[in-house]
Amino acid sequence: MKEFFLCAWRDARECIYRGGVVVYITLFFIAVMLAYSLQPFGEQQYSYLAQSFLHGKLYFLESPGWWGDAVAFGGKYYWPLGPLPAILLMPFVLLFSFFGAFFYQGYAIFFITLIILLLWYRIVQLCGFSKDDARYAAFAFCFGSSYLMVALWQRSWFFAHAAVILLLSCALFEYLTKRRYWLIGVLMAAVAMTRMTAGVGIIFFIIDILFLSSAQWSDKRRSLTALLAPLGVAGVLLAGYNAARFGSVFEQGYALQILMIDAIRKARDYGLFSLIHVPANLYYMFLAPPLPIIRDASTFVLRFPYIVPNPLGMSIFLVSPYLLTLFFQRLKDRLSWALLVTCGVVSAPLMLYYATGYFQFGYRYSLDFFPFLFLLFVHQYRKKSSTFSRGLRFVIIASALVNLFLFLALIYTQ
Repeated sequence: MKEFFLCAWRDARECIYRGGVVVYITLFFIAVMLAYSLQPFGEQQYSYLAQSFLHGKLYFLESPGWWGDAVAFGGKYYWPLGPLPAILLMPFVLLFSFFGAFFYQGYAIFFITLIILLLWYRIVQLCGFSKDDARYAAFAFCFGSSYLMVALWQRSWFFAHAAVILLLSCALFEYLTKRRYWLIGVLMAAVAMTRMTAGVGIIFFIIDILFLSSAQWSDKRRSLTALLAPLGVAGVLLAGYNAARFGSVFEQGYALQILMIDAIRKARDYGLFSLIHVPANLYYMFLAPPLPIIRDASTFVLRFPYIVPNPLGMSIFLVSPYLLTLFFQRLKDRLSWALLVTCGVVSAPLMLYYATGYFQFGYRYSLDFFPFLFLLFVHQYRKKSSTFSRGLRFVIIASALVNLFLFLALIYTQ
């Protein structure tokens, strides 16, 4: 890991020294991200939950400012999402408390996003692309995707996805380098303790061991054990966490959440997971466009900024148009199919879920499998060309700038 950061630091200095359009645009986005991360706003449930953990409690000791999505149970308020982000914040919350200050989640998101940028810069090089192409790809991953709002908006739901993307990116980096399955297992167990649906992505590494590896069955069995053992430990810990909060190892709290929006509450009445939710989720993930901003209800005249992202979701192909290149590729190799199957398996429970991820930019839940989808894009494009075309580079930069405009429109028209 030390070697990775030293290499990343040398590459960062080289990037700034050599310049280039994507380098300066990336620095601009980092500056915007820094400005937002320093603003004390947004729901901070994980920081408050970290305070509770430091006091030996599993419930909120004080109001995080808004009880939406929390669970009222036994006279206490709990946070139903996975506990790992709060655990990771504990030392920082403790340190800031010594100085009478509050640790905002945005502080962590800023550095997490920088690490993700560096990880994908290295991952894309490992796939056979040049440093210049890797800069475009890393920029596309963070800012030409639904991750943009995660990077800029420090709400608790987004912080969970920042942690998930970091852990998944680390797992894929390890897979492409030393491939230590025990470490990949630890990382995926951490993912499951953050967002259970994202933890389903471990299926990719299981497929790799069983079908992509040429090792003997005895070696495969040892690799599977090393991979799955940490997940088993995480399952036991989560079961105990659930039992301590709600008296049942199977109750995470999602069915008990306090929902502030009538439409979402009524959608849950049809079932927490149900086939009836599939059409809406498919629409918002693949088809939903931005919404027009009408000047007044009696006309069709638009007012600035004219369009705004649908907070219920927006097509990933509008947010990340470079993914459309996948429709023109033939998936012939087993790695491509493993990545595609993983995306499908992870997205299955998301399609059945009653909520789409409101309030968001793009389709936030797609981030549970986006690292696998992005690796599929990079892998397939490398089979077609040894370098990013000018057209692709233009699409990446243009889409990120449009995304930033739409994000600002979403935030400042609410």
